[in-house]
Amino acid sequence: MGTIATVWNIFDTDQGRVVMVRRENGMMGYFEYPDSESLSIGDIVSVDVYNDAVQFDGLLLSGGVNRGNSLGVVEKVEEDQIIVNTGTVLKTVINNSGEQIDVGNTVEITHVNTIADIVQSEPLRALPAAHSDTESSEFIGRLRKESDEIGLSYDDFGGSSVRLDQFKQRIDLFLNQPEALEEIGTDIQMGAIFYGKPGTGKTHFARILAAETDATFYRIRGPEIVTKWVGETEEIIRGLFEDAADNQPSILFFDELDSLGSERGDGPNQQFGNRVVAQLLSLMDGFDQSEEGILVIASTNRLEDIDDALLRSGRFDWKIKFPLPDYEDRVEIADSLMNRYEVSSRVSPEQIAEMTDGWSGAEIDGLLDEAGLIAVGKERESNNRIRLTDILESRQRIGARKEG
Repeated sequence: MGTIATVWNIFDTDQGRVVMVRRENGMMGYFEYPDSESLSIGDIVSVDVYNDAVQFDGLLLSGGVNRGNSLGVVEKVEEDQIIVNTGTVLKTVINNSGEQIDVGNTVEITHVNTIADIVQSEPLRALPAAHSDTESSEFIGRLRKESDEIGLSYDDFGGSSVRLDQFKQRIDLFLNQPEALEEIGTDIQMGAIFYGKPGTGKTHFARILAAETDATFYRIRGPEIVTKWVGETEEIIRGLFEDAADNQPSILFFDELDSLGSERGDGPNQQFGNRVVAQLLSLMDGFDQSEEGILVIASTNRLEDIDDALLRSGRFDWKIKFPLPDYEDRVEIADSLMNRYEVSSRVSPEQIAEMTDGWSGAEIDGLLDEAGLIAVGKERESNNRIRLTDILESRQRIGARKEG
């Protein structure tokens, strides 16, 4: 499907005339001047992109748009914001045109995200979905996990709290009984952020939620979707929301949100973060999560670094702290983990809990993993199980690595 672009320049080369265009995601491209059309700077065209090669697909609008501006179709109008679809991202813009803006209008957008003019009252054309691009769709497909692929249950999460139990109930109602909540008048917009030290089970719990609620699960790690191309990360994020709506009920889990949604600023190194935060805000405001059946969760080790706008009501406003486990939690964690290992019956979860004060669940898992290596390395002739002596030796090794 074609992508909208603006004719940025036209020049002559030894091979003939070449058209330079600026796509809606900010990337530049070139194609041979077509014999079938007369093009001018500022024209809006449709192009196809295959492995960064740009091909002319047709003239959409002749003239009337300043070079550097772009087009979008208005999707939502509220008193304090207008959300437009540019074909690759949703943008929140300000109306500087002096005219009344309605849903469905095709508008001209400046580089500072203001509406300069209404180009026409109807949508210019059906804008392509961000994830219709083959490369993006394949990437998003790799992030998508069906609930039955996860194979976990609440029993696999050792330790809990009243707050987590309330959260589990709320999620189940949100994803599986939205009509009943809506009938009774409950606000069912849902966004949550898990915070706490590394290894406290934030990602593990999110996966369990998807399995227990039969939801499609997307784990989005910030560094995975950060790319060098302007606009490409925003395009992937929008594609994820669209794919989640197509596969509802869904849980979008933004792991390491601080790598995407850190505090905005004016410095040149923060411009990328500004764009990503703006895209997340537009998507969370523009998508009716209850109607689309999407639950959006994020995790962070540094809650203080998250942009305040992302933590407001209706966004990531349900904050769930994942503390280091206390003794009772460590007993439950050890009991759950021991089902995955061949452990001697003489080893109890209480013994493991006693020796792991101040440890996270991930560190307790590492303790048993290291003990398994030690047990196998001893090449016992019979009853090759993890013994208490192996666990104690494992603890000594891990302690030495921490001190070193």
